[in-house]
Amino acid sequence: MRVILFLSLLIFTRAEAGTRSEQNFKDPVTGKSGLYTAAFESRGAPKSQGLLLFFHGSGNTKGYASSFEALERAGREFNLAPVALQAPHNAMTWPEGPNSPDNRHVEYVTSFLEREIAGKHPEINRDRLILVGFSAGSTFLSGDFLPGSIRQLQGGAVLLCGGGGPVRYPPDVFRKLTPEESRKFPLHFMIQKKDFLFGQTLQGIGYWKSRQALVHVDTPDEGGHCAFDFGTEMVRGIRKILELPRSLRP
Repeated sequence: MRVILFLSLLIFTRAEAGTRSEQNFKDPVTGKSGLYTAAFESRGAPKSQGLLLFFHGSGNTKGYASSFEALERAGREFNLAPVALQAPHNAMTWPEGPNSPDNRHVEYVTSFLEREIAGKHPEINRDRLILVGFSAGSTFLSGDFLPGSIRQLQGGAVLLCGGGGPVRYPPDVFRKLTPEESRKFPLHFMIQKKDFLFGQTLQGIGYWKSRQALVHVDTPDEGGHCAFDFGTEMVRGIRKILELPRSLRP
């Protein structure tokens, strides 16, 4: 059973000017709705910018965009449009599982990417998709969203202080990735050894390695659960997943 922490992520950073806006997404597929905060370049050329999509931790639904300034800084550094996505219908956590059989969060995120991003923002290049999870957001990405979708994605994921294997089994959930599929979407896990989600996250890492995914892991000795600077570790993770495929080229 995966453990889910009810934790608020509060990151205080200096406010900077931008084109940030908060909008509501009403999903016709699941019938659910939720907020998202984004900073898009309104005059960007087609496919001129990638996407940085953030998934918050449990218990932080109302404060889902509290780390947005860190996302904006990373977006400027890597030419990515920053987006923080709220778990829909005021759900207190992202992960699916036996305690939340009607979440349909995987379908919700898939619909959001298709309808709200690809359908409305031609400046976004879907082949530069960077997913970032924090605590339960990482558990959702590692164990729910990516197992059935990683083969269709290009970019990578930064999974901070959380993770896990699948608790549901869509088609091909244990199918090994080809070398090309692995290079297209590497995974970076950062989990401290004193974090209470350490064991669960290692299980998720083992799952992805068994599928021959391209995985990089940092396991510092110090600290408890998510006891690190979010912005710093996110940027380190993005750099790593951008470097990994290049390091494997013949």
